[in-house]
Amino acid sequence: MRIGNLLLVGIIMVGTAYADDAARKKTVTSQYYVDTAVETKQPVVSAETGNYVITYPNSAGTDTEHNEAGEINKRHISTTLTVGNNGGDGINAAATDIPTVGAVNTGLNGKQNKLSGTAGKLVTYGGASGEVGSADVYNESGSYSTQTNALVRASHVNSAVANGFAGLLTCNSWEPGHTNDADYCLTYSVNTDVLSGTYVPHN
Repeated sequence: MRIGNLLLVGIIMVGTAYADDAARKKTVTSQYYVDTAVETKQPVVSAETGNYVITYPNSAGTDTEHNEAGEINKRHISTTLTVGNNGGDGINAAATDIPTVGAVNTGLNGKQNKLSGTAGKLVTYGGASGEVGSADVYNESGSYSTQTNALVRASHVNSAVANGFAGLLTCNSWEPGHTNDADYCLTYSVNTDVLSGTYVPHN
């Protein structure tokens, strides 16, 4: 009998709760209450394929491009910095994407540190990736003997070739009666004095 009483009480309570819930569903409310309750709610975020983050509305405008309060935008997360490549989720990267730390590190690993050195010198390749060297540019106002490893300009090479043809061979003897006439030269002297300035101009 006691169990029966408890069971009956339970049925009455469930029935009362159901009746109260049904009554609440039928309760009439004001338009103001509905409007006020709805305006504070965020639209349900829809599902999206790919890796994206949600961003705030662009402005408080009145157009239809997700600018109203409560509307949301999206920004793609990319594992590459190269526009057009697969961003890691099957979606090509765009210029407006948010890169991952890995994408930034990969991009930085392929960059050269800023060069610093002496003005006027040329940059040369080093023995390892990322390493560089330097080389002097030949200065015609300096001593040739101190610049034997410098790189010459095209104008200096051109001068050296022209001077070489003109100054390498000097006529040493002529046919009798034709002294200093190049057409009658019998023997030549070879100028081997590189420091003389015959070939590459210097001071």
